[in-house]
Amino acid sequence: MNMKKYNNILRLVVGFLVLGSSILVHADHHDEKKEKSSGTPQAHSKEGFMMKYDSDGDGVVSEAEFLEAREISHKEKDLDGDGIVTEAEYVAEWETRLDKELAERREASVKQAYVRYGVLDKDKNQNMTVEEFHVSGNRTFKHYDTDGDGIVTEDDTKPENRFGDLAQNESKKDKKSKKKKKKKKKAKKNKES
Repeated sequence: MNMKKYNNILRLVVGFLVLGSSILVHADHHDEKKEKSSGTPQAHSKEGFMMKYDSDGDGVVSEAEFLEAREISHKEKDLDGDGIVTEAEYVAEWETRLDKELAERREASVKQAYVRYGVLDKDKNQNMTVEEFHVSGNRTFKHYDTDGDGIVTEDDTKPENRFGDLAQNESKKDKKSKKKKKKKKKAKKNKES
């Protein structure tokens, strides 16, 4: 194999590896963000506790509010309605919730794959060339090659989070949106009472 062909293959392999790691970093970030808004209990942190138990969105969780939410949760797990949650009922309810969440995450990931393909297929002919594929790979490589020497090593300084500002802004928007929804729900509930 001649050296030029070897170098091209090596660049291609490195490009795939860098793009793959970039996607994984983005996926990890996306998963962290998703965890915060998922149906899975997140009460192991103060933020998670507030999101789960502040039912009226006022930024305060009273003991009564907390216990009311726990009562509801217990009833949801008591599948036969006898006032007792067996191990089988507890696990079955958890599995049902987890299956739903995984299905939603899978659907969102597949939709994201279509979006990513649309970004990579620059001429929008639904046939991505290696040149089109390299555009994002080259951008990713340059992002991690912080000293610009054409190789990525542990010596390269850690680059800025490519998704940080966007993620923080979306997270703040999500929180504000949820708070507004809770307030509207509370106001509606009060009107009905």
